[in-house]
Amino acid sequence: MGCGSNVRELRVMKGLKAKFVASKIGVSPSMYCDMEKERRRIDASILAKIADVFGVSADELLRPRVRETRIEMMAKKQLDHPCSGAC
Repeated sequence: MGCGSNVRELRVMKGLKAKFVASKIGVSPSMYCDMEKERRRIDASILAKIADVFGVSADELLRPRVRETRIEMMAKKQLDHPCSGAC
């Protein structure tokens, strides 16, 4: 999973539309789509803007495991509170 995949994963997790993110970072929706699909490289200035929109660090977008990290966080939460109101 590359940077574009991480960007897409975070966008979906946050419930944002690609068109909205594209407008916030100042690129066309098609260019943004190409970045998410890794058909276009994301330069450092755009990466910083995307990170700001998502409220994360650019480093988090560059890490190879956004989805896995989210799953691990959900699993930890479940382990910390296994009953989740059922007890």
